[in-house]
Amino acid sequence: MLWGHPDGPPQRHRLSQLLYGIRQKVGGRAIVKDDGFLMSNLPSQSVDLERVNDLFACHEYEEIKRIVSRGLFARLERVPTNDFARWTESCVKRFRQSTADNLSHACHEAGGRSDWKALGRAVSVANEICPPREDFLRYSIRHLVTTGQGSQVAREVAAFETRWTRVNLEPWSPHRTTVDLLEDTSKLLEKRVRSARDEQRLPIVGRESELTLLHDSLATPTRGLTLLTILGEAGVGKTRLCEEALDRLRPRGPTSLCGTGGGV
Repeated sequence: MLWGHPDGPPQRHRLSQLLYGIRQKVGGRAIVKDDGFLMSNLPSQSVDLERVNDLFACHEYEEIKRIVSRGLFARLERVPTNDFARWTESCVKRFRQSTADNLSHACHEAGGRSDWKALGRAVSVANEICPPREDFLRYSIRHLVTTGQGSQVAREVAAFETRWTRVNLEPWSPHRTTVDLLEDTSKLLEKRVRSARDEQRLPIVGRESELTLLHDSLATPTRGLTLLTILGEAGVGKTRLCEEALDRLRPRGPTSLCGTGGGV
């Protein structure tokens, strides 16, 4: 165990008693390491903190999640003292912070080497065992967009906002970095949808007169409301005609909004 502040005779005496009691119970297998950890010398056993550090080095994120989910120090027999309770509480806080920082570093490294599989694993574990942090949200958004799962971004953001509110008991106010990333992501996804739609389109033929009429009507500013109605049988190409007209207007024309609705 790492004892917080073994200063003064009372603390040293209490620590000595504790170490003596543990040695009496486990025999000569107990050792005290230089960094202040007391552990069993059996090869099959290890301290949670050291075990987690080793797992981080091997990128074994699922095993880290198992240890944290089970409860840090769950194997230890709790000594009924306030000092021990305070020590375990502070140690758990430090451990959680260290775990979150290590996972953030792992996400950064995975993204830097374009290892999207490793990034997805690290982000998934971070979202399960760490308090909500915006850096993990940003890594998750990048992972979703890069791996072709951009449609899941909105749900990921909504889930993060729910977790944030539940944990912090206050509304989430996103950092400017996150806002910029969301705006860039929205533009990128819109561009992808438009490109995919354009790839599927066939060239429009024989509609130049209708396109000229639409262009002149939409591009020329008018006072009040202008309503254009396009009539035709189903499948004749009404939607395609509108899309082509709006595409020709977009480079320097007015802002256009599109929508769909069911039959009335």
